[in-house]
Amino acid sequence: MRKIGFCALLACLLFALSACSGVARFAAVRIGGSEKFTKDEIKEAVRVVRGGAFDSTFVTRIVYDEARSDDVIRSYTETGKGSVNGVSPDNVIVLFTDFVTGGNTGALNPHDVYTGYNWILIRDGETGAWVVDDCGY
Repeated sequence: MRKIGFCALLACLLFALSACSGVARFAAVRIGGSEKFTKDEIKEAVRVVRGGAFDSTFVTRIVYDEARSDDVIRSYTETGKGSVNGVSPDNVIVLFTDFVTGGNTGALNPHDVYTGYNWILIRDGETGAWVVDDCGY
């Protein structure tokens, strides 16, 4: 009986938080190893994604996995927006998020769970600030 009560309380809390505007400050962050970026560069990209989370979502996890990131970067620079804007692959990072949507989500399904949703960030040179250029699957 306690487990049911706890689960119900947790579900209500997640639902209430998901009604807030882009709650990402509580997200677990997992940063894998990188040969391309320093920990600080990756942490800065995480900060940008935290601030850019969609309205009415509760972000549960933000992940940097260099191999997965490189796969998305390849596609992005060969056939996506990166093929048009001319950004160097060295100035592109992809973070993956898991989140729960609330009721007012725009193009996303309301009250749904999304996993592995990617955020493509670019910068203007090695010292430039990260900005979100694209997101989705």
